[in-house]
Amino acid sequence: GHYGYAAWKMDIPAMILERGYSCVLRKEWYEGHMDSIRLLMNHFNMYELEKEIPCEPQINFKKSAYLTVDRKGIWWPAVVPEQDVKKGELLGEIKDYFGNVITSYYAEGDGRIIYLISGMVVHDGDEAVAYGLYEDCVR
Repeated sequence: GHYGYAAWKMDIPAMILERGYSCVLRKEWYEGHMDSIRLLMNHFNMYELEKEIPCEPQINFKKSAYLTVDRKGIWWPAVVPEQDVKKGELLGEIKDYFGNVITSYYAEGDGRIIYLISGMVVHDGDEAVAYGLYEDCVR
């Protein structure tokens, strides 16, 4: 947050670009980043768009939830990024090496999965799933 604050304090336009998850690079995410930069530069008359860039409908989540596990074991997610979930829906389970369920985790509210960890092994305190809550969101 330091660079965002510094830009704001000095009245310099700034933008944080976030796409993707799990340290994966997908062509559409890279192209989306480039489109976002072009749109911003066009807004400030620094770049002329060669073609119209379609804008996807956005959801701005005012609240989010981060599932932090309280056990170690093998993480078995029950959701995928961009999936809608309902309150009480299974997010994932921790199992032992023999497939026995140690504990299960459920959504605390209706929302959309933003990201989840990509590794199999989790430890007490690891953040396994992040999701935006639809409560008070702006569409």
